[in-house]
Amino acid sequence: LDTLQHRYGEAELLYAQSLVVVQRALGADHPQASAILDGYVALLQKMGRNQEAASLANQSRRLRSNLLNQFADRSEALFRQQRYPEAAAAAKQTLQLAERELGPNDPEVATYLNDLATIYYTQGNDAEAQQLYPRALTILERRNLRGYPTYSTVLENYALSLRRSGNIKEAEK
Repeated sequence: LDTLQHRYGEAELLYAQSLVVVQRALGADHPQASAILDGYVALLQKMGRNQEAASLANQSRRLRSNLLNQFADRSEALFRQQRYPEAAAAAKQTLQLAERELGPNDPEVATYLNDLATIYYTQGNDAEAQQLYPRALTILERRNLRGYPTYSTVLENYALSLRRSGNIKEAEK
């Protein structure tokens, strides 16, 4: 037991040092900092230091939330600049991060699905867009959010894409 506790102490020191190095080299908001924090949290929980672990877990969540907003803002800025391939790549990153952090059925994920689908639609890639819109609608329907503003936006966007690709009967449903 003494050896195990000693190893935990060494691991804790390494996590703390790694966090400092990453924050100095890459910035306090870098995704790697969140990954290190998550490992540090798991270690503290194993050591029974749950209060400290909870504090670091909250810090990690705030960091990921800030990161998610930064990715979404970048995608939107690129879209407004009509840099669609770059906007699509940023929107994909935003969607992946949201799915990982919020879960695949979170209403925010539906928003990010709509954003990416809209970029595809704008590029004339209706086939890609039409794969994402139904998924967004399903997420919102399962959460009983048909009255949610995003629901009508996704529905309208989906219908526009269907009409443009010649699926008028499907669009009118």
